[in-house]
Amino acid sequence: MQNPFLTLGVPETATEQQVHLAYRRLVKECHPDVQDGDAEKERAQARLIALNLAYEEAMRRAGAKAAAHTPSPRLYSLQDTNRLARRLLDQRMFDSALRVLERCADADVTWHYLRGQALLGLGRPAEAHDAFRQAVRLEPDNNDYRRAALSAFTAAKRRQKPLGRVGAWAHNALRK
Repeated sequence: MQNPFLTLGVPETATEQQVHLAYRRLVKECHPDVQDGDAEKERAQARLIALNLAYEEAMRRAGAKAAAHTPSPRLYSLQDTNRLARRLLDQRMFDSALRVLERCADADVTWHYLRGQALLGLGRPAEAHDAFRQAVRLEPDNNDYRRAALSAFTAAKRRQKPLGRVGAWAHNALRK
């Protein structure tokens, strides 16, 4: 296969946007529907296939270059992570809270408890139970953690029953 950047007529240092614009311009010029004769349509079809393959490869390479130059997502300190996650949980933004928690490199008892709350809010009680149990292991005398673990456990058991599965399905369907 020829160099995809040459096929599209852009330099190898082209960005994804430049590749995309060149691809669209070339597709408009050689699209089979624009051609008149059968022979011209066949040549245009072959050219279009070559352009599509070149576009996919050039976008992959341009995207890889861009990803190599982008800084990794910011990791918050454990204290900042817990504070932000608690704020998001108060706003019932469970997905966002879980994403923030997952980006933190460290984990303490509060982190596990907040993760459990986010998972429970997302309707994943079995995973929430595991997170709450980890919090209980780290701080066995905390009754809030024990209560949360028990609550998640009963919710997980309820979900295993046929009526609970229907309720879970309805809950997920209504959330979308």
